[in-house]
Amino acid sequence: MRSSGYRARRWNRDKTQQPLSCMLSSIGKTCSEDRNSPYPVGMKWQARSAADHHNKHIHAFFLGNAGQAGLFSEPHPWRCVMRKMSAVLLSSVFLTALLCVVSVAPAFAYGGHSKNPPPKKDALLLVTFGTSVQSAQKSFEHIEKKMQAAFPNTDIRWAYTSQIIRRKLAGEGKMIDSPEIALARLMDEGYREVTLQSLHILPGAEFHALNSNARKFEEMRGGIRKIRIGYPLLMDNKSMDQVLEVAFKSIIPDERKAEDAVLFMGHGSHHPADAIYSAMMYKAQKRDPNCFVGTVEGSPTFEEILDQLKARGVKKAYLIPFMTVAGDHSINDMSGKDPDSWESQLKKAGIKAVPVLHGLAEYDGVVDVWIQRLKASRERQHRGK
Repeated sequence: MRSSGYRARRWNRDKTQQPLSCMLSSIGKTCSEDRNSPYPVGMKWQARSAADHHNKHIHAFFLGNAGQAGLFSEPHPWRCVMRKMSAVLLSSVFLTALLCVVSVAPAFAYGGHSKNPPPKKDALLLVTFGTSVQSAQKSFEHIEKKMQAAFPNTDIRWAYTSQIIRRKLAGEGKMIDSPEIALARLMDEGYREVTLQSLHILPGAEFHALNSNARKFEEMRGGIRKIRIGYPLLMDNKSMDQVLEVAFKSIIPDERKAEDAVLFMGHGSHHPADAIYSAMMYKAQKRDPNCFVGTVEGSPTFEEILDQLKARGVKKAYLIPFMTVAGDHSINDMSGKDPDSWESQLKKAGIKAVPVLHGLAEYDGVVDVWIQRLKASRERQHRGK
C-alpha cells in the first residue's frame, strides 16, 4: 500500500510535468466553468481549441521524428532549449566560416595564389586632346580603323585629356572618359596589359601628366600589370622627317605653285617642347623656302610669319592645320570670318588665303608613324628589352 503522502507527492510531480497543451486546456476549462470569472461564457471552447492547436505545433516542433518514433513521450523543457541553442550556435559558426572564405578568396585570386589566374587580355587606349566638332570625328575614325587593322586582337578604347571638351560633350549627352577613368575601367574589367598611345603632336605638359598618372596604375595590387606608352607624333629628328615626308607628298595640294606659301597651323604650348615647331619649320624650309610653321598659343607666332610673307611678296598662301584633327582652331582661328583669324589677316595684307580643312590624322602616312612606334614598343617588350 502506498501512503497518502506518497500519492500526494506523485500527483504534484505529474502535475508539474504536464505538457503545455494540457496546462492551456486546464486554464481554459477553469476560466469557462468559473461563474465568477471575468471571461465570456464562450471562452471554454475557444481556449480548448487554442490548446489543441498549440499542442499539435509544440509536439511537432519539440519532438519531431524522435517523438513519432516513441523514443520518449514528453520532452523535458530544458532539452528543447538546448536543441534550439545548439542549432543557433551551429548556424553562427557556419555563417562565420562562409564569410571568411568569401572575403579571403579574392585576395588569393588576384594576389597570384590562384592556380587558374584570369586570362591575359590586352587593350589599346587612344588618348587625344579631343574635339567637340562633329566633322572632325572622321580623323578619329580613320585612326581607329587603321589601328584595328594593325592590331586585330586588341580592344580599342578612347580618352580625352581636355576637361573643357569633356564637359562640353557631357552637356550634349556624350560621355567621354578621361585617361584616368578609362584606365580604371580597363582595370575593373580585368585587363592586365594596356598599350596607351598618345595622339598629341608634342610631348608637352599633357603628355607628361598622362605618363605620370598612368604609371600609378601599375603600382596597384591586382591591377594592370603592364602599361606600354606610345610617344606623341613628333619626338625626335626621325619622326619629324617622317611627318615632313608625308606633308610634301600627300598633305600639300598638288595645284600649289612654287611661289605660293604653305602655312601650317600648330596649337603651340608653354612647355619647352614648343621648340619642336621651330625645328619643324627649319627642316621644312631646307626643302622648300616658302613653307612655314606657325602656332596659335606658342612660337613662332602668326605675326612673325606674316612679316616674312610680306617681305617675300607672297600673293597666295595655303593654310593647313598641323593638328590631329581639323577642329575648332582650324575652323575659327585659321579660316574663320572674324577679323583676327589667319585668313582674315592675310586678306587684309593682300594675300589670298586657301584653307585646307583636313587634320593630320586623316592621312595614312601620319597614322602609320604612330603604328610603327607601337609595333616597335611591343617588339622591345617581347624581347625583354
